[in-house]
Amino acid sequence: MSFDRKGSGVIQWGSAVKAAIYNGKIVVLDEISNSFVFFDEVQSNSILSVLGKRFSELSEEESSSVNDLISHGLICIAGKTTAKNFQDIITSKGAFECDWALGDSKTSLSSFRPRYFMRAIILLLLAKRCSNKGKLHGLFQTLRSSPFDDMVADDKELTVIVSNVNLAILFLWRKTKCLEFAYTVARIAFIHKIKCRFVVGVQTHPFISHAWVEGENGVVFDRKELPEELAKIVSISGINECSIENF
Repeated sequence: MSFDRKGSGVIQWGSAVKAAIYNGKIVVLDEISNSFVFFDEVQSNSILSVLGKRFSELSEEESSSVNDLISHGLICIAGKTTAKNFQDIITSKGAFECDWALGDSKTSLSSFRPRYFMRAIILLLLAKRCSNKGKLHGLFQTLRSSPFDDMVADDKELTVIVSNVNLAILFLWRKTKCLEFAYTVARIAFIHKIKCRFVVGVQTHPFISHAWVEGENGVVFDRKELPEELAKIVSISGINECSIENF
């Protein structure tokens, strides 16, 4: 696929593509195909050098590289639509493939709240269905469409929500992935106007993809060091999503 060199469109990431930098190298997640793609340092620098430029400003070598990325659906030119085809460059499993370990899953019945528990049952089943069908983008869009106005910080109540999600997991008696757990906690919190942040982070060598929830005082029910250890590739909280364009 090629584009008119006289075009004035701006080069940007594809609409369903999220990117992060880990150890100086770009990692991208395509939500539609639930696939991660990794670039080496040279490729990463090349991509960074053309993002935000107009296609008509590129050299012949740059335009060739950009056309290749466009053909795979990773980037696009503003106003243009491109078909997605990742079969040639997939190098890892998607975000749905990372299992979440319950860890210290002790819960107290004193934290039981019927409204949280029943909603957790429904949302865990929904997340599992989306997981089985690879519908990552739809799951994320549900979180992004939440009414974020007038939310309040309440980490204590957020912990109660986590406890009820854990109770629901035990009740369902099925393996739960980190993405399903974090989605359910964040969704319930958003519905009840409680501030939190849904995050997906990645690292390479070895590859790790993990999802978690952050409250006002940091990570909830997971390792506090996660934000420093992994590059945030998706962050949903009603503020701004993590994007390579912010670096």
